[in-house]
Amino acid sequence: MSGQSVCGVAVPVAVVAILICLLYFLLRSCAGQTMQSARSPDGEITAKVEVFNFHSATDTNTVSVVLRKRFSPFSAGVFGGLNYGARIKVHWMNSRNLRITCERCDKLDYRGSTMRREWNGIMIDYDIQNWFNPQEKQSDH
Repeated sequence: MSGQSVCGVAVPVAVVAILICLLYFLLRSCAGQTMQSARSPDGEITAKVEVFNFHSATDTNTVSVVLRKRFSPFSAGVFGGLNYGARIKVHWMNSRNLRITCERCDKLDYRGSTMRREWNGIMIDYDIQNWFNPQEKQSDH
């Protein structure tokens, strides 16, 4: 009988362990990979450039700049889109002013995405480079 009680406990424990592992891998697949992280000079806000690899039909990644208050589990996207080769960087000019630089931004499809100028008292400045370069677009064809 003692073998049955051990087996009766081992099976539910194994099932719970498998479910936890599946949940972990599911959450990891939905989470973005942080490419850059910068904390504001006063330490209150963290800006991150994150890449999400959803393996969609477009065969590209989604890139997003997200801001999060210190001690908060929630973040907000302030800039991003489908990334076909753009390089996005964040830089704090001071505790209340963030600069987002987008190099080769003609390679970013941001249609329908966010481009906020302010978030919770943080002013957001953009340095958009090569937003649209007709010569480069013609050479792609």
